[in-house]
Amino acid sequence: MDKKPTVDNVSYTMAENRKPIILVLLILLAISSIAVADAPYSAWTINSDGKRVLTQIPYYPAGMITGDFAGPQDIFIDTLGNIYIADAWNSRIVIMDKNGANVRYIGQDVLIEPTGVFVDEFGRIYVADYGSEQVYVFEKDGSVLKTFERPTSPLFGKNSKFKPQKLVVDKRGNVYVISEGSVDGVIQLNNAGEFLGYFGVNTTNLGILQVLQRMFYTESQISQLFKITPPSPDNIAIDRNSIIYTYTRNAADQNVKKLNVAGLDTLEKGKKFFPNGADITVDKNGNIFVVDDMGYIYEYDNFGDLLFVFGRKADDTLRLGQLRSPSGIAVDDEGTLYVLDKELNSITVFKPTVYANQVHEGLFLYNQGLYVESQKNWENVLRMNSNFLLAHKAIGKAYYKQQEYDKALEEFRISKDKKEYSNAFWEIRQAYLMRNASKFIIFFIVLWLIYRILRFVDRKYNTFRTIKAGFKRFFSIRIVNDLNKVFSFIAHPIDSFYDLKWENRPGPIAASILYILLFLVQVFKIYYTGFIFNNVDLVNVSLLSESLKLYIPIVLWVVMNYLIGNISDGEGRLKDIYVGTAYALSPYIVFTIPLVLLSNVLTLNEAFVYQLGSVGIVLWCVVLIYTMIMQVHDYSFFGTLKNILVTLFAMAIVCLVAFILYVVWNQVYAFIYDIVQEVITRV
Repeated sequence: MDKKPTVDNVSYTMAENRKPIILVLLILLAISSIAVADAPYSAWTINSDGKRVLTQIPYYPAGMITGDFAGPQDIFIDTLGNIYIADAWNSRIVIMDKNGANVRYIGQDVLIEPTGVFVDEFGRIYVADYGSEQVYVFEKDGSVLKTFERPTSPLFGKNSKFKPQKLVVDKRGNVYVISEGSVDGVIQLNNAGEFLGYFGVNTTNLGILQVLQRMFYTESQISQLFKITPPSPDNIAIDRNSIIYTYTRNAADQNVKKLNVAGLDTLEKGKKFFPNGADITVDKNGNIFVVDDMGYIYEYDNFGDLLFVFGRKADDTLRLGQLRSPSGIAVDDEGTLYVLDKELNSITVFKPTVYANQVHEGLFLYNQGLYVESQKNWENVLRMNSNFLLAHKAIGKAYYKQQEYDKALEEFRISKDKKEYSNAFWEIRQAYLMRNASKFIIFFIVLWLIYRILRFVDRKYNTFRTIKAGFKRFFSIRIVNDLNKVFSFIAHPIDSFYDLKWENRPGPIAASILYILLFLVQVFKIYYTGFIFNNVDLVNVSLLSESLKLYIPIVLWVVMNYLIGNISDGEGRLKDIYVGTAYALSPYIVFTIPLVLLSNVLTLNEAFVYQLGSVGIVLWCVVLIYTMIMQVHDYSFFGTLKNILVTLFAMAIVCLVAFILYVVWNQVYAFIYDIVQEVITRV
């Protein structure tokens, strides 16, 4: 008689916090903290800067279901809470209730090595049998209903193998099969086992070498090279809306994909998913769970944003909640996780904590567009974890819907959601302009009238002659006059650089002041660019680092251009290049501050204004540098272009040599340090 599984250390009951009462929340926290304190792992997530931050334990180990499994490969839980296990080495499917009782087996006389199991809404059990290279469909009583063998359709491919590993079934009865080595994607069969096509094929990324080979090699040479094929999906899941999810270990783009009916990934590109996943599953609300080979469990929301990571691989002293070699993961309608371990031959049960329940309830309401209704949940989440960015974003949307735009703006700033921040700021700006439009009009009319009156009085009575004389004397001071020439360089670059070469005006002192102003303007831009357009992490800004990033390229440019000019018939002196470069960068000094100030009143709808201004400043600086080289060195158009390209190449060589010297010095230092430590140890 088969040994029945037993349940150890099970604590499945926990009151759900569904009332927005702080006292109830605190009581539940006190109750769950006992179980959480016993969790043999920590939990973390990723903040908006891509760094790991610790968070509350979202799931605690509630028990372990053990039995006579042998190398179990997959687990599935139906809507009634029954557990199905693909017991590979025992060549059968194990069925039990969620407590591990009422065990029965099917497929003992049919299956060879089942590695995937799925149950549809009618209770039919689909099994991917890797050993027999077939898909079996069983009735509830265990009798075989259908058998799907290798498709005979020419579209399947003459040399394509059919070695089923995992499978899911949609509401129409179509079967999606993960087959070993299927580089064409997921195999799609109808309910009669007929081949419908491939689904959700992965992409490939060609390296530089492969791109060059394809550009210059002949067809015969290319045919002799190894073929670059996309990786085969490793696992598959399906949600209640029949949306397919796949997991690929070595994917060229994203490990996790959420596929629409056309087989295209609908998750935002650039999402960060973690490698080495053993299995994937989706709960009733569309949250995605992945368990990896190291015993970590990752939970993402239905947009692919990471919620939390928890778990740990078991060491020599195995504790409840640690995993050895996870092979499957499933989640029931109550949010309880069941993780299958093929080495321990067991199922570890993880129950959600109050913290996770609040997140899930908030997510459910949030995804339904019920932002105000979800606000209490997110406020409870923030009481437990003030750094949960999604909570700030959701609360911001709740404030936005209630037209409390100032509060929404602050929440969106904390969550670093620039799109929603822009929407809230647009509402605030619109309301402000509506209230004060008439005041602005009156202000500018009065200002214009004052200007006209003062100008009339000055023309008739010369009232401001003393002030104008003072300004004239001030601007006649050489250093002030030299600095004032930045506007001449911007408006009349050819004449200004001609004067620089032949009249030695302006001088190096003014240029040095401009270089200092350049750094100050750069610092101003870093700290005061509007939130929507500022991509700098101010916490990690180092003024020393910023100064080096600014001045090292400038010094290299000035020195290299002077040396290159000397050996290529250039007439420019070192002073000319030093001063000319400073004044060639004057558009950045003059126009960056107004652009930065403007960035604080623009929204994403007017982003083109900021982008156009930024590009315009850079292009005008490039034009001035080109003009400066042409005038100072007396080059032709193409001679100037050649000088600039050679200068940039020389700068790159210097940087490369500096890097090599740095690496060599580190090696020498490490060698000397090891010798000294060895001598000290021996003495």
